[in-house]
Amino acid sequence: RANGEAAEGSSEDTSALRLDVTTALQFLVHEDTLVLHPGVPKTGLMGFGDIAPGACKELHVVYVCKGRAYSAQVGDTEAFKAPDEAHRLEASSADAVLQRYASMKSS
Repeated sequence: RANGEAAEGSSEDTSALRLDVTTALQFLVHEDTLVLHPGVPKTGLMGFGDIAPGACKELHVVYVCKGRAYSAQVGDTEAFKAPDEAHRLEASSADAVLQRYASMKSS
């Protein structure tokens, strides 16, 4: 999900705005790897959008790869590569993600 956060000095609170970009990210996966290049605003990627113009953007990614759960946050123009062991969740957090993933697959 892409999270919009209020830009410094902004009078409008955009911290609760979210845009589900799950499908858009799935189309960017190649050979079990997702790579988002540095310097490229994610708001310009197909399937993404700018729901809070002028505000700082952050991408929050929760994903499952080969039975393991991961979570990461990345700024709008920062590089991102998944899977990455640095994103791996501890067992207590991973269980909830894996259960949610299993229920999505069975639907």
